Amino acid sequence: KLQLAVEDGLMDLFGSFACNYAVGLGEGASFVHGFVCRYPETAFRFAAAVTLGGRVNPDAFPVKRPVPVLFPVYLAETGEETVRWYRNLNGALGRKEGQVRTYVSGKHEACQVMVDEEPGSQAEIIGRAWERLLKRRMRVALEPGRNTWLDSPYHALGERYYPGELGLEETVHEDGTFLPGTSICRWYSYIPEEASGRSGPRVPLIFVIHGNNDDAKGFLDQCGFLKLAGEERVALLSASHQHVPEPDAEALEDGQNKVWMFDKMIQWMLDRYPCIDRERIYCTGFSRGGMNTCYQICFNPERFAAAAPLSGLGLVPFLSGGAPLTRKDWKNWWGKRGKPLPRMPILIFMCGRDKFFAERSGLCGRLDVSEEGTGAGAWETLNIFREMSGREPLERGELDFSRFPFWGIPLEKERVIKTPDVWFREGRLPEKEGELPQYFAWAPGMEHCLYYGYASLVWEFFRRFRRREGTGEVIQIMTREQGENQQKNEFEHN
Repeated sequence: KLQLAVEDGLMDLFGSFACNYAVGLGEGASFVHGFVCRYPETAFRFAAAVTLGGRVNPDAFPVKRPVPVLFPVYLAETGEETVRWYRNLNGALGRKEGQVRTYVSGKHEACQVMVDEEPGSQAEIIGRAWERLLKRRMRVALEPGRNTWLDSPYHALGERYYPGELGLEETVHEDGTFLPGTSICRWYSYIPEEASGRSGPRVPLIFVIHGNNDDAKGFLDQCGFLKLAGEERVALLSASHQHVPEPDAEALEDGQNKVWMFDKMIQWMLDRYPCIDRERIYCTGFSRGGMNTCYQICFNPERFAAAAPLSGLGLVPFLSGGAPLTRKDWKNWWGKRGKPLPRMPILIFMCGRDKFFAERSGLCGRLDVSEEGTGAGAWETLNIFREMSGREPLERGELDFSRFPFWGIPLEKERVIKTPDVWFREGRLPEKEGELPQYFAWAPGMEHCLYYGYASLVWEFFRRFRRREGTGEVIQIMTREQGENQQKNEFEHN
């Protein structure tokens, strides 16, 4: 019954996808142990568990299986056989010094086996489990049948952070006035405490757009943006947009669509917090949020200094079923306004095994086929981005996937970026005089899923650019190499 309830999405009613926990007492503890063993894809809806008593039957539930499990657990009133089983399950071989006996997984530091040997009531033990383990753990969960992160090296585990401890002021907005008649009524803003008044240091703003079936608040934590905001002193804005369709060519004209709804939220932030630097506003989003990032890039570019769509490339009316907007639609839209075509530096990201958008691997499986839908929209949008960086559009015949297997185009200065949970590869298009930087990043072997390293990836790109408020000109304030040296110096100083 629990398996069916979880798979039917019952857990999603209780807040962020990432923050579900299991508690087992006595025979209930034995049930949790067995549940973890027998139903790993469903048990992985939980970020961690606490059990009091119970036992694992090693014969019924052998550790070896096609998909290894990483499952943080807090054990109390249990035998050493159960402790050894979870240690073996998690690869938790190293013991960590501290108040409670703790074994840390060699696969992922967020995966720990804690053994509580202190006396106390059930309530006291569960309280200790919450403070020591559960409140710090989260796990990205997908709908049934799409648990592709089981193939990832860290099984979607992450460490959870809280705004207050990061020195961030959080505001939850219950306001549907930005786009009347829609279900958009909740959005979240975060500002460094020192910049929350009428005066203070200037801070950048990142507008983050969640994907389909994701959670606006949990998304920030799951992708590392909340921690980034605390460490780098960055303001954040994230809005629910689950049931609002993306505009088609006609809806773009009326000024009452999601593009302008998001812009009004950004303007609210600027009016409320004068310390936000208007020249350093950035936009990113994942999956459907990546598509919405493309809309912001194409139709509201003056607002942003740089942008990064993640695993979502295309101007696709997501819920209305309309055809993707084309480069012709985009040019006509700007032509009606008598404005020159906008310019912007852009980072495009795809997962190496992203079956959601590709037939073979990454974006390339969609670029070399003539297909309607997301693939066609991705091709059109890619060429829009080329024009926005001052480059000529590509013809399909110019793509060479035999020489350049992932993107079909040559990139220069490729490098590997190591983030807390995944390795990214990054390269850029060759630049001529007058062309803006355009970067491509991908995670080989990774599926269409949220990764904790997204925030680090996009911030390393964003921090290099600002858009002059008076002229609208994009200024590159540091090169990638200068940014790397600055990060190295900051790391050594810390």
